[in-house]
This record gives sequence, C-alpha cells and structure tokens, in this order.
Amino acid sequence: MPLMQKLTSVLAVAQRPEDSWNVLAKASAIAVCFGARLELLESGDILRRVADSRPDLVIKAPADVHPLRRGTVDARDWRLVDECPVPIMLVRERPWHEQPRFAAAVDVSDDSHAHMARAIVHTAGFLAHGTGADLEILYSEREAREERVRMQRAVRLAQLVREFHVGCEHIRRVEGAPENTLPMIVGQARYDVLVLGGESRRRGLARFLPGTANRLADYFSGDLVLVKAPHRIHERAEAVCSAGEQRSYERQELA
Repeated sequence: MPLMQKLTSVLAVAQRPEDSWNVLAKASAIAVCFGARLELLESGDILRRVADSRPDLVIKAPADVHPLRRGTVDARDWRLVDECPVPIMLVRERPWHEQPRFAAAVDVSDDSHAHMARAIVHTAGFLAHGTGADLEILYSEREAREERVRMQRAVRLAQLVREFHVGCEHIRRVEGAPENTLPMIVGQARYDVLVLGGESRRRGLARFLPGTANRLADYFSGDLVLVKAPHRIHERAEAVCSAGEQRSYERQELA
C-alpha cells in the first residue's frame, strides 16, 4: 500500500458513550470534506473491522485521559498505530477553528528518517488540502556549527515539501534540539491537528512510547494524526488483510 492517495472511507470508533458525539462530529466533518463514506464502530475489535471494511482513515478518542497530563497518548494507542495499516486520528474535545490550522513535525537530519518524513508531509498536505486547512511544517535544526550540514538539510526539507505540493512558505524552521523546541511550539500555538510519525525504533514495550513524538503529544491539546512510513504501511496491510481473509474463509467453512 503506498502513501495515502485517497480518502473514500472513514471508520469512526465510538466505543465509549462520553466520546461518541465528539468522534462522530469530527469524523462526519472530514467525511463531508472528502465526500467519503462514514462507518461507525461502537464495539468490537478495531483491527478486525479495518481488515473487513478497508477504511482509509480511523478516527477515535484517545484510549485514556490522564488527569495530570493533558495530551499523553496511552501505550494502547501507540500499539494500535503500530498494528494498523492506515493513519489513525485521535480526536479530543477542543473544537477546530473556522479556518482549521494543521501542523506536521518532521525530522530530515539523516537518511534514516527520510521515509517517515515523506509520509508525514504527504499525509499532512493531503488532509489539509481536503479540509481547507492552513498547514505549517515544523522542523528544528539541532546542528549549531556545521553550515554545510545545515544547508544540506534545508535543501532536503525544501525538496520534500515541493514534492508533495506543500510549498516552502509553509515551513516553520527553528533552532535547537527538537525534543526541546517543538513541544514548546505546539504547546503555545493553537493548531487544531498535529501530524506525527507513529512508530519508534526502540525494542520491547518502550517502542510504543516514542521519545519526541510522545513529548509533542504531552504538550499538545488538539487532535493528533499518527502515521507510519510506507514500508511499514505495506507490512501491516499485508498482515491485516491476511487476517481478514482467514476470517472470511472460516465463515464460509461454517456456512
């Protein structure tokens, strides 16, 4: 499965009564913008429904709300993002501006981040264009001395945004370690939606708690879109589709 090329079906997950109105309101708004079909899941396994109905986007409330940490994403949601082949939007109670404001945080510091950066910018640009939102691409340059390295990264970022027709005027570039600078920006700015990479290279349970992404979620009170790099999307799509085909075969056998 390639990067998000269409949005024809949205799966709204409203498994808790207190979340239903907000999830359905935002899912309906996005579905209308894209002319997409809206499906509702009130109970049952999310991944099983994804395998059966093949939506392009899953919209749900965060798995848990921490009373002392306004934006922390629960490990269950990181795990779901890791296993789901389509982007997941976690919606909170704060309403969007009349002119929605989107942001996307990227890392272009080396080639190992290239696939994820492309997925983030593409998804953010696609969703922002479809919803008529303003968009800022957030990048923090941690290299303070090597001008050649700084220039290479600036060129890489400019090429990336042009590739997905976002435009260099939408880049917001700051100086410093991103784990320190970007949380402050997203905490102060009134963005409605923040697009982040939804995976980590850590092993074990810790990989469901990505460092910079988790810090950004901690400081952000709006809605999050969590995406994976294209090769990871393809891996999870194959796994989920295989599971769906196996269940279909089992139902046929029982019939």
